[in-house]
Amino acid sequence: MRDMHIDKATAGVGLLSKAFQVLDQFTPDKPMWTQAELGLATGVSKSTINRLVRYFCDRGYLMQLEKKGPYGLGPAAIDLGQRASTQFDIGAVAMPILERLVQETQETALVASYQVGRREVVCVAQIPSPHEGLRVFQSVGSAIPLHAGAVAKAVLAYLPADIQSSIIAGPLEKMTDQTITDPAVLAHDLQDVRARGYSVSRDETYYGVYGIGAPVYGPGNVVVAGIAIAAPKNRMESADLLIHAQKVIAVAAALSTELGASRAAA
Repeated sequence: MRDMHIDKATAGVGLLSKAFQVLDQFTPDKPMWTQAELGLATGVSKSTINRLVRYFCDRGYLMQLEKKGPYGLGPAAIDLGQRASTQFDIGAVAMPILERLVQETQETALVASYQVGRREVVCVAQIPSPHEGLRVFQSVGSAIPLHAGAVAKAVLAYLPADIQSSIIAGPLEKMTDQTITDPAVLAHDLQDVRARGYSVSRDETYYGVYGIGAPVYGPGNVVVAGIAIAAPKNRMESADLLIHAQKVIAVAAALSTELGASRAAA
């Protein structure tokens, strides 16, 4: 009898895992799926996909906009996400990781979160450099346009193409003489960010400040924030840049894992 209970429990966990596999496919990059596509993407059998999709539709977590059309997230899933976002504090989760980054680089470290539909990121946590004298500060709660600065561009470079295009098209606020306000130049810069895995900023938000940033992912591998260091330019030589960039990428990957992503920052 005990073995029968264990088998049932194992089967239940397996079905729950498949259910989350299905829901995890719905991302900003691909918000609509047919049952056949879900089966191919997850490896779950056709009959199980059918049962899960019907259950999710009955509960409001999925919805079919047109008869025989693809499925998208329903109002129950959206409501759950909104409730989670109001209770979740990325800044608090990030603090131990920021402490590690400051210890390793000796420069100011910060995290800025992104909310879909906004043209900016918001600084939610910061630890200043332990250096005496000249240091860089970004006030917690301050907004940074997505096109300016390392922490913001680390997010923008990994947003869905349609959102990127909307931001690149402008308007692009000029914060300093070095802020990128030419759409073509910004698009090329974002390509470079994706190619090397980190963003760089020189005087883009504040004069004399050098920044290095990387994207942070959340559940579903959606970019939710950026993490960066900021330093006076006179402390950032070429060799230091490369060493610090690898450290920023590493802590971005660690924070992504903490937030429930299944891939490291890229």
